Formats: sequence, structure tokens, C-alpha cells
Amino acid sequence: MKTKGNKLTFSKLVDVQGVATLLNNLGFKSTKQRAAVLSALHSYKGPMTAEKIVAKTGIDLATVYRTLESFDKVGLINKFNLKNSSFFYEIKSEHHHHIVCNHCGYIEEVEICNVDKVVPLAKKFSTITEHSLEFFGICKSCAKS
Repeated sequence: MKTKGNKLTFSKLVDVQGVATLLNNLGFKSTKQRAAVLSALHSYKGPMTAEKIVAKTGIDLATVYRTLESFDKVGLINKFNLKNSSFFYEIKSEHHHHIVCNHCGYIEEVEICNVDKVVPLAKKFSTITEHSLEFFGICKSCAKS
């Protein structure tokens, strides 16, 4: 939704409009479950697994997955895999990437992106419509241990 300028991101729209209004504006009926999942994603301020959303909301896993799929279809959330068996989800906010600790799983957001330098290097592509870029390493806490 937003990468630059003064446009609002979905994360900021939750602050401005509230969960129920944003869901209605996106064409959803504002149910308790949808509102709880969106609120959990918004308040956590980082990537969450479906299991973590279940733990935070008390909603059953099947309902959480259905809700996340419907949010993903309208572009409300980002869904990505960080080299493990679970997908991670986060509400769309300003464009960023992640660094993941290979030992403890800590995830940090980073705002580095040089996608504009990729197209000139591509031989058979003229446009990049979307991308995902994640980094993996050892966090400072694990490096001390």
C-alpha cells in the first residue's frame, strides 16, 4: 500500500480508521475473529506465525488460516517463509525486509532495498512487480553465547 510519500499504509489505516472500519472498507464483514486476527497482527508489530496468532487470540487454527488467506488475497498482509516449516504473516506497512537469527529465531526488520539495481542486470526482464528478500545470520545475543 505505501512505500513512499504521504500515503497511508494498512498499518496506519488501522490506527486512523480502526479495525472494524478498515475491514468494512476492504469488503469484509467485521466479525470478532477477523477483528481479533487483524488486531493481533497490528499490535505485534512484526511477523507472526498462525500458531502465535492462535495463542494470542484463542481462535481455532482453521479459522485463523482462513482469515489470513482472505487477508492475503486483498493485499492486507504479507505472507512469507523464513526457512522453516511455518509461514509468517504481518500487516502491510512500509516496505522492508527481515534478518533472521539461525539460532534463536529472532527477527529484525531492515529497511534496505536495492531492487532498482536488479532490472538493469536482468537479461530477459523489464519490470519487477514484487519481491521478497530475507537475510539469515546470528544475532548479537547468540554470538555472545
